[in-house]
Amino acid sequence: MSGSNSCLIAGVAVLSWVNLTYLLQFLVPLWGVPEAATYKVYLSLAYFTLQAMIVWSYYMTVRTHPGRVPVAWRERHNPPVPTTEMTGLLSSDIPVGKRRYCAICCHWKPPRTHHCSTCRQCILKYDHHCPWVANCIGFYNYKHFLLLVLYLSLASLLVAGSAAESGYDCTIKFRDGSAPSHAKDGTTLLQPASSYRPPGPFVHCPYDDFSLLNFVAMWFFVCLCSVVFSFFTLQHLWWMLNNRTYIENKEFIERDGKAYADGEEYINIYDRGYNNNCFATFGPDWYLWPFPAAREVTLSGGTVFRVRRPPQPRLNGAFI
Repeated sequence: MSGSNSCLIAGVAVLSWVNLTYLLQFLVPLWGVPEAATYKVYLSLAYFTLQAMIVWSYYMTVRTHPGRVPVAWRERHNPPVPTTEMTGLLSSDIPVGKRRYCAICCHWKPPRTHHCSTCRQCILKYDHHCPWVANCIGFYNYKHFLLLVLYLSLASLLVAGSAAESGYDCTIKFRDGSAPSHAKDGTTLLQPASSYRPPGPFVHCPYDDFSLLNFVAMWFFVCLCSVVFSFFTLQHLWWMLNNRTYIENKEFIERDGKAYADGEEYINIYDRGYNNNCFATFGPDWYLWPFPAAREVTLSGGTVFRVRRPPQPRLNGAFI
């Protein structure tokens, strides 16, 4: 079994554990509390909506090929003519000042295309290889990946926040050893979560040893994930708003630092403003942005990109 497939299976297993624990030890018992009539409806609606979007985004990220260099493009650009000028609104097929060639795949690459050593092929608008989805993140599945981490962040914040009082109460009880209660003959007395009423309006805490430890572990894990996923989401949203991939951001920082040392400014020619950058990633129809819908596969898709206009003379290394 490959490392990527192992990470994918592990990720699915962990997500299943978190969801089952939250459902069986918090959400289901919550429906037995009459005082939580409105709260439990809205919480359940938000939770199941986010879970549906996570499953959909995850499936699309895993199953969608990030984009390989089209055969027709390779045939048309073999060998390509060196391009030293940028004309029109669309970028030239070959980076300014030099031709980019993949020595492993033995063909020329479109702008923003990089070779993935794990997948052993060139990926259009390559961002990174993600072992948790056993796939590269590139032109055709970057939107799905971005939605996936966004929904994971929202779901982890929802679970951590809604179960915060229960998680804290269970942690105190586990630390103090006040649960479970025991009968005189030494057997454990189990109480259903719905019958327990600690301080707070809609708080439930299981009383058997395993359930108590399991809920505490789940809550701490989700709290950690909410921080990690939120940081990861904000990072990718910032790159998307500036129309940079993970690799391009690393190169941008390096080249911008060199340009600054020379008293110049390095400009990303693909950055056409927040609004245009959002349309470039999520598509022209804003009402479809929240959904990981499949992107139409075309010959020009992922091989030609709109750039800033007009190009500035101070442009350094025009193509990132």
